Amino acid sequence: MDIRANGGSDPMDFVELGDEVYFTALSDTTGRELWRTRGTSESTTVIDIRPGPESSNPEQLVVADGKLFFAADDGNHGQELWVTDGETTEMVMDINPGSYESSIGRIRSTQTTAMVSLGDAVFLYAEDGVHGQEVWRSDGTTPGTFLVGDFTEGPNPSTTRHFTVIEDELFFVVIQFGIRVREVWKTDDTGLNPIKIRGSNDFRIIYDRFFRDFSEIPPPVPPGGGDSLASAGR
Repeated sequence: MDIRANGGSDPMDFVELGDEVYFTALSDTTGRELWRTRGTSESTTVIDIRPGPESSNPEQLVVADGKLFFAADDGNHGQELWVTDGETTEMVMDINPGSYESSIGRIRSTQTTAMVSLGDAVFLYAEDGVHGQEVWRSDGTTPGTFLVGDFTEGPNPSTTRHFTVIEDELFFVVIQFGIRVREVWKTDDTGLNPIKIRGSNDFRIIYDRFFRDFSEIPPPVPPGGGDSLASAGR
């Protein structure tokens, strides 16, 4: 299908959901939007989040529990978290209320993956206007979408990078705002009790993976389990 008659449509971000492939593409009539196809011209259609020629710029396409999650700007709410199951497409939550963006795809680090799936949910970096850009969890519902932890308390953001899923847990690195202290945290798919890693085999695996390329390597922490967010001394 010739999505853009007067130039390339620059399709990208292909993901599979059910028997369809979803991707983003640019057309003269819709701007850059979310598209889906079964491999024929007849089955190739646009999901126009922001009607008209302006783009909603969907990005960070991730599939979890039979749903496609992505970040997009509908022109009224700024960039927010959206979800589609192939039948219904809707904004999950206005994380940063009003026209302000939640900045899901604009992370403050060199890490480019701002959203990953774990279990029946996705974990993402988002800005709610109160806590700075922090780690959030969503299962596509309002009750199931919440802040995992304010790793740098207050409006200052944590520099959080390296979302990595190992078996049934999500690991990530937090750099505390203003003091450049690197911490490795983990959570299960509920996102209810993030734990700071201190010692253990888990810490050794993540420590080697995340810090071996940094010029400033923090000293190893003696073995001794982990701290929950509530007791991490922040």
